[in-house]
Amino acid sequence: MGLGYDFSKKIIFEHNIVQKKNPKTSGRVSIKYEAPFLLYDTELNKLADSLVGRTPNHAEQVNVGNSIDKGGLLSVTIERSTIGAANNKYFEFVVLTDEVEVYRRSGRDDIAEIPRHSTGNWWNIKSIGLKNPFRYNLKVYVIDKLSGGRDEFIITRPNDMPYSDADPRTK
Repeated sequence: MGLGYDFSKKIIFEHNIVQKKNPKTSGRVSIKYEAPFLLYDTELNKLADSLVGRTPNHAEQVNVGNSIDKGGLLSVTIERSTIGAANNKYFEFVVLTDEVEVYRRSGRDDIAEIPRHSTGNWWNIKSIGLKNPFRYNLKVYVIDKLSGGRDEFIITRPNDMPYSDADPRTK
């Protein structure tokens, strides 16, 4: 059994995600946000599972905390009807934390995955690690270079989530 939070006693804060869809495409873009404390717990469990007969010591736990992105992780899933249109090279990813641009990159040439049975669309994923925590909200723009449109996401931090919880090393 790995180390981790007792989720029955720890409050899990849910970030609200609102999407404004690109009207110029029939494809789909979705986003998932993983808060730093969940990333920390996942990585600590992986480490604990890899150790035989012992639990991670303090230095190993600190190393896990230092290895994760303090702002969390965004996973952007792009679905399109053709293999070419789902290639990440046709997208630009822009992230603003509390109205300040912190990330802007064009996707790299990455061939899409085979269609999913549920949608029949080709799909691709782009992961974006956020180096710093955000106090109020994230805005994520996924710009489709083929259609000229963009999907917009606003991720709002829960009002009752203490700001220090954004950094697992403050525990």
